[in-house]
Amino acid sequence: MKKDLKELSDAELLKDYKNSKNLLFLYLGLVLVMLVAGVITTIKQGVNAFTFLPFAFMGVLVIYRNSYDKAGKEMKSRNLK
Repeated sequence: MKKDLKELSDAELLKDYKNSKNLLFLYLGLVLVMLVAGVITTIKQGVNAFTFLPFAFMGVLVIYRNSYDKAGKEMKSRNLK
């Protein structure tokens, strides 16, 4: 189980922040690729499951964004940024 951010050392917090940032942008890129693929398939074949697939993954993207924001706020409170 993941520790609370307040319990992490500065080095662990920095590592968690970088990991959260990388994961967020990787996932954002994947969702954008799915969105573009959905638009292209919708134009070529009409509305199908791939049209709505990116929207199904938006919830996970919000969770990753919240994790990234929490780590950033904790870093700011410790004057690490």
